[in-house]
Amino acid sequence: MTAAGTVLVLAGRFDPTADLVVGELNRRAVPVFRTDLADFPLRLALAADFTGGAWHGTLRTERRTLDLRAVRSVYYRRPTRPRFPPDMSPDARRVAEREARRGFGGLLAALPARWLPPPGRAADAEYKPLQLRVAAEAGLTVPRTLITNDPAAARELARRWAGRWCTSRSRPCAGRSAGGRWRCTPASSAPSTCRIRTSPPRHTCSRSGCPRRTRCG
Repeated sequence: MTAAGTVLVLAGRFDPTADLVVGELNRRAVPVFRTDLADFPLRLALAADFTGGAWHGTLRTERRTLDLRAVRSVYYRRPTRPRFPPDMSPDARRVAEREARRGFGGLLAALPARWLPPPGRAADAEYKPLQLRVAAEAGLTVPRTLITNDPAAARELARRWAGRWCTSRSRPCAGRSAGGRWRCTPASSAPSTCRIRTSPPRHTCSRSGCPRRTRCG
């Protein structure tokens, strides 16, 4: 793939939102190269050198090759972390993860391309309280929201709003249908807070693995 004006899509393999974006780009005949950071370094090869004041090189999978000079924009949609051989020692894995973040990630950030969102903003967007404040400042309607690890506070809000509330985690998690309600299976056993909103979600789904994570009260 050497055509000018390629959109590099960095997203997980199963991401319905990214699928829609890629579909629309295909409809408009815009060249697309989609990959996941999890493919690096085992299934995604990088070779780049800095000459003439710019980076030159390629990203290569088993079936396709992307000329880095052709990238006009990058769509960054929650790619998963790079994966390494399972037999690596913990120390070697930490070094490899750091090098992948600073080397591979740094190279992509150095490309003269438009990012959506810009580098660094994706990390900022993980802070849900900040998201809600910015949304309110932009004039959007934001439901009353409680963030708490106090069961009594959660029960009081649920009692007050009597069935007109939903809960969600502040980070993505795998989904599971239970009794007709959408529940989250925690990605780890670490303690977490609960976020309760006083408006029902627009999405109802019982499909395991659905990326949207809400449970109606």
